[in-house]
Amino acid sequence: MSLNKKILVNSFTLITVSIALIAIVIISMIRIQSSNQDILPKIINIQVIESELKNTQNELSSYATAIGVAQPQSVTDKQIESLKKLEGTIGDKLAIIKPLLHNKESEKTFANLQGKVKAFLTAANQAVTDKNATNVRTQEARIAGILNDVHVLGLYANEHYQDIQKDLAQQITFVITISLTGIILLVLFGSVFTVLIIRNITKPLRKLAHNANEIASGNLMVEPIHYKTNDEIGVLNRSFNTMTNQLKQLLDAIHNVSGHIDTFTNDLERENKLFAEISEHVASATEKISSDSLSVSNSLHHTVQLVETMDTDFNQNVHRSTVSVDHGNLAVGAIDKGKEVISSQQQMIEENINTVKVIHDVANTFMEHTARIEEMAGVVADISAQTNLLALNASIEAARAGEHGKGFAVVAEEVRNLSEATSKSTEKIFGIVGAIQAGVQNMSDSVRLGVEIADKQKTSMYETTSAFESIETEVRSIMNELQEVARGMKHSKGLGEKVLEHVGNVNHMLEENVAGTEEITASTNEQTYAIQVVVEKITALRQLSDDLNNRVKQFKIL
Repeated sequence: MSLNKKILVNSFTLITVSIALIAIVIISMIRIQSSNQDILPKIINIQVIESELKNTQNELSSYATAIGVAQPQSVTDKQIESLKKLEGTIGDKLAIIKPLLHNKESEKTFANLQGKVKAFLTAANQAVTDKNATNVRTQEARIAGILNDVHVLGLYANEHYQDIQKDLAQQITFVITISLTGIILLVLFGSVFTVLIIRNITKPLRKLAHNANEIASGNLMVEPIHYKTNDEIGVLNRSFNTMTNQLKQLLDAIHNVSGHIDTFTNDLERENKLFAEISEHVASATEKISSDSLSVSNSLHHTVQLVETMDTDFNQNVHRSTVSVDHGNLAVGAIDKGKEVISSQQQMIEENINTVKVIHDVANTFMEHTARIEEMAGVVADISAQTNLLALNASIEAARAGEHGKGFAVVAEEVRNLSEATSKSTEKIFGIVGAIQAGVQNMSDSVRLGVEIADKQKTSMYETTSAFESIETEVRSIMNELQEVARGMKHSKGLGEKVLEHVGNVNHMLEENVAGTEEITASTNEQTYAIQVVVEKITALRQLSDDLNNRVKQFKIL
C-alpha cells in the first residue's frame, strides 16, 4: 500500500469515527428533545383545568346569588352553556394529561376525578335548570373537592416530570460522557495513527539518511534496513540497498584492479630496473670483455695448469661420490627398517580402533538394556500405584464393613505399605539407572573420542608412511644422481684433456669477440635509454594507481 493510500485510509477512518460520534450525539439530543417537549404542555393543561373549575365556581356563586332575584331565561341558558363548555374542556384536557399517569395512585386519583367531574356536571346542570340556589351552592362547594383532586393529580404530574428531568439529566450526562469518551478516543486514535504514520515514514527515512551519511563519509558497511512494506519508502529502500551493493562491487572491483595494476607496475618497474642494471652490467661487461680479451690470450698458458689441477680434483670427487653412494645405501636400509616399524605400529593402531569400536558397541547395547530396565521399573511403578489405589479402596470398603472388615483392612494396609516400599524402590532404581545411563553415556563419549583420536593417529601413520616412502624415493634419486655424478666426473676428466686442444682456437675467437663487443656496447646504450623512458612511464602509471588506491581506501567495504 502506498503512503498516499495509508494517509487517506487513516484520515477516512478518523473522519468516519468523528461522523459516527456526532451522529450518536445528535440522535441522543433528538431523543431527549422528543421525550421532553410534550411534558410541560400536559402539566399546563392541569393548570388550565384548575382555572376553568375556579371560573365555573365563581360563575355558580354569581348564578346562585342572581337567581334569588327574577332573571331572564337567557341567564340560565348561558350558565348551562358554560357547564357544557366546561364538560368539553375538562374532557379534552383529561385525555391530554392521561399519559402523565405513571403509577396506580395517580390512575386512581384520575379515575376519582373523572367520576367527580361527571357527577358534578350532572348535578350542576340539574341545579341550574331547576334554578335551585341551595343545590347550586352545594355544587359550588363540590368544585373545591374536584380542585383538590386536580391539585393531587398535578403533584403526581410534577413528580413524574421530576423523574423525567432526572432521566433527562442522566441521558444528558450519558451523552456528555459518550461525547468526551469519543473525543478522547478520537484524539488517542488520531494520535496513535499519526505516530504510526510518522514512525512508518520518518523512522526508515532517518535510517536511510544515516546510511547515506555513512556512505558519504566512506563507510559502506552499513546495515541494510528491513522494510517489507511495498510503498514508496520500500522502493526507495530497495533502490538504496541495490545502489550500496553495486557501489561496493564497483569499489571492490576498482580496488582489485588497482591492486593488480600496482602489483603489475611494481613487478614491471622492478624487472625494468633489473633489466636496466643488467644492460648497464652488459655494457660495462662488454667494454671489460673488449679490454680483457687481450689479456685472456696471455692467460691461456695458465689454463693448462688449471686443467691439470682440475683433473686431480676430479679424481678426488670421484672417490667422494663413491663414498656418498655407500652412505646412501645405508640410509636406504635404515628407511626400510623404519617402514617396517611404522607398518607394525599401524597394524596395532587398527587393532586398537577395532577394540574401541567393540567397546562402543557394547556400551550401546548396555544403554539399550538399561533403557529396558527403566521401562520395566516404570511398569513396576505403575503396578505399585495401582496396588496403592486398590489398597486404599480396600481400606475404604473395610471401613464400611465395620467389624467384619478389620482383618481385610489390616491386609489392605500391609498391601499399601508394600506398594509404597515398591514405589520407593522403583524410584531408587530410576535413580541408579539414570546414573548408569549417564556413566555409560560418558563412557560412550570417551570411546567415540578415542575412536576419533585413533582415526587421526591412523591418518598420521599413513602420512608418516608416505613421508618415508618419499624420503626413500629421494634418497634413491640422490644415489642415482651421485652415480651419474661419478660417471660425469670421469667423463669430464676426458673432456679436460680435450680442452687443451681447443685453447689454441680460443685466441682467434677472442679477437673476433672484441669487434662484436664494440657493436653490443652501442646497442646496449640505445636499449638503456629506451628502458629509462619505459621506467618513467611505469612510474607515472604507479602514481596514478596509488592515487586511485588512496581514494578507494576512503570507503570501508569490508
